[in-house]
Amino acid sequence: MTLPGFEAETGAAPGDTGQLGLSGRWSTTTAAGHTALLKNTALWLGVAAVVVVGLIALVSLWPEQAPRVAVDQTIPPSAQEDIAAVVAPGSLAVELGQVAERWNEVDLTPKIVKGFILHPEVGQFDSFTYRFNESSLLAGAYDPENDYVYAFMASSWLSDEAAPHLSLHLCHLTQPYSQECIDTFITVGLAGQTLESFVDLETGYETEWKMGEHTWRLEIADNIQTIRVLGPGAG
Repeated sequence: MTLPGFEAETGAAPGDTGQLGLSGRWSTTTAAGHTALLKNTALWLGVAAVVVVGLIALVSLWPEQAPRVAVDQTIPPSAQEDIAAVVAPGSLAVELGQVAERWNEVDLTPKIVKGFILHPEVGQFDSFTYRFNESSLLAGAYDPENDYVYAFMASSWLSDEAAPHLSLHLCHLTQPYSQECIDTFITVGLAGQTLESFVDLETGYETEWKMGEHTWRLEIADNIQTIRVLGPGAG
């Protein structure tokens, strides 16, 4: 039943479905256009997909702008002297604030567990001291202008259990990880002997040698060993 004023004008058979034109009638032209549009859209989507995949493959295969270079992290034996020549000519290439940390990197007694006592001096260098116990100590000279250390002195009784370790700490302080420094202390400083062989000497023992630009001095007298390490600017 059709209400008055709403008569169907489609001319379509009952049950037919389709797109209505502006006049309310089926438009074959409009249907054909939409079909073509769908085909074109599908075509362009396919092209776009191919382009994206190609770009991804191209980027993955594109060579790096700068080739990666493997860096050798090995520190040359003269590195400490080279650093000292740049940052503080004549020093031992270690700052006062680094002394405790580097000393303690050697996992042997004695350890530095508190602050140094600082002593203002007349002249370029001030001094510092650290007493491990009643029979061993560490001292040094540093420039208060830049805090770089120019000389170390370590002293202990030969009977102190940590006495053989002082040279190892000093080697690591002035030439980190240098086996040559340790070997030279034994072969030259101690003349190839053990420290115990110098106990109760009737006469004192003194020797001096060079490690790079550093001067090492060992003195053993009255059962006390004193090791000094001097930078070239220590005077």
